[in-house]
Amino acid sequence: MRLNGIYPGWGIVAYAVACQTLMVGITQASFGLYVVPVSHEFGLSRADMNSAIILMNVGGALFAPMVGWL
Repeated sequence: MRLNGIYPGWGIVAYAVACQTLMVGITQASFGLYVVPVSHEFGLSRADMNSAIILMNVGGALFAPMVGWL
């Protein structure tokens, strides 16, 4: 069903893109705020802490094709 010549599914796509952009942006940007406090709390080096962001990125890359298909 078209509303004023625009397919309503594009609104869902725009909403999903906005949510994904915010989720990734907030996750990536805020991670740096927690590196020093968490590493001091658990006695980890910064390299160990930054390995977590690498693993998060690798996990996201591995699951991206499946999530995109869904």
